[in-house]
Amino acid sequence: MVRMGLENEGYDVHTASSPQEGIELFRNQSKSISLVLLDFCMPVMNGDRVFDCLRRIDPEVPVVLITGFCDDIEAAKRLRNDVRGYLLKPFQLGDLVGKVREIVSFA
Repeated sequence: MVRMGLENEGYDVHTASSPQEGIELFRNQSKSISLVLLDFCMPVMNGDRVFDCLRRIDPEVPVVLITGFCDDIEAAKRLRNDVRGYLLKPFQLGDLVGKVREIVSFA
């Protein structure tokens, strides 16, 4: 739903089904990626670890954190200080589109 909503707004969207796949996708395509939407609570690896990996690839990558209830709420709170924005689940698609527009512009 998120991908389709952003594509309907004219954005090119890449998706990954696991943290490892997302890191690899970013490693291979970081030059063409303007923004990363990062869920904090994921299996195998939480968003703070993924964020660190992404920042090692590109220290300037803008990230929007998406979070809901999570076991490691303190880590999620710390990470919120390092990202360009965040959305709390559940969120409206319009809120996401607005946040993406704030950060990414069609030049």
